[in-house]
Amino acid sequence: MGAAERVHLRIDQSIALLDTFPQLGRSGLVAGTREKAVPRTPYVIVYERVGVDELRILAVVHGRQQYPPAE
Repeated sequence: MGAAERVHLRIDQSIALLDTFPQLGRSGLVAGTREKAVPRTPYVIVYERVGVDELRILAVVHGRQQYPPAE
């Protein structure tokens, strides 16, 4: 398995964990969002709750990216 595949797997695993524990992430930089760091990667999943048992993934951002984007 290559490096990109390992990162993709870790992102998928983190999203699956959020499906079970949606409050696991921290409060996001944008109002109404939450953020979950992906272990052993420089990536952060930005998401929001939609209803009682649904999440919407808004972005997967690299830690060096400008987030939220400058307006």
